[in-house]
Amino acid sequence: ECGYTPQYAQLQELYDTYKDQGLVVIGFPSNDFGGQEPGSEAEIAT
Repeated sequence: ECGYTPQYAQLQELYDTYKDQGLVVIGFPSNDFGGQEPGSEAEIAT
């Protein structure tokens, strides 16, 4: 549904590369961008 999920793999790679230097990646699900994340809290967490 969310058009931005392809970025997850790139964010994971970035985190894996720089986590030892203190990088933290935080993601916040939001339904504010064209209704692309309409699920419940439990559905989004999976």
